[in-house]
Amino acid sequence: MPYRTFQGTPTRHLGEHVGSFWLAEKAGGAGFTADDEELLVLFAAQAAVAIGNAPDRRTASGVVHFTEPQARPAPICRAGV
Repeated sequence: MPYRTFQGTPTRHLGEHVGSFWLAEKAGGAGFTADDEELLVLFAAQAAVAIGNAPDRRTASGVVHFTEPQARPAPICRAGV
């Protein structure tokens, strides 16, 4: 199925590829914007940190313990916000 609108970004944690995010068919039929890309990249960075840190939080019982993360993505400053 061909898409009219499409946006994607890799998800990396400490230089390792841990997944990808792909969006298609933006609501309203408009194309994706630079702001959409910025938000997707920020979301992917946050997800990558969670994915990368998840194995360190699991115990033999499968309980997840929340501690200080090993890496944090840099915040994105948006003009006018």
